[in-house]
Amino acid sequence: MQEVGRVKPLLVVQVRNANNVCDVSVTAQPSEGLTILQMEKGLRSRAETLSAEKQKRLEQLRQRLETDEKLCASLGTEPFHVPSSCVVPTEQQLADLDEHISELETEKVLDISCDFTC
Repeated sequence: MQEVGRVKPLLVVQVRNANNVCDVSVTAQPSEGLTILQMEKGLRSRAETLSAEKQKRLEQLRQRLETDEKLCASLGTEPFHVPSSCVVPTEQQLADLDEHISELETEKVLDISCDFTC
């Protein structure tokens, strides 16, 4: 019983951390047949996975925003807007940014070709 008292606060911290990463919801509801230690191990593993995903998305966002900034500076356009409330970008936000960058790259190619033909 002393083990449960020690592990319960750890579970609460793991659930809180997991919920803050990648905008997902993780609950610590008891699963049939799992001990509290097994639940804690599972939540810790999930939190580590989500933390790695968060770091990956933040790095992707940083790289894409850098590309977007350079393209916008050369074309004289406004950079892609990422909401300030966005702690970790969603897959959809990254896809939208990719689409925006693709459009800017196309526009830049058209501008360059127009310089040669116009």
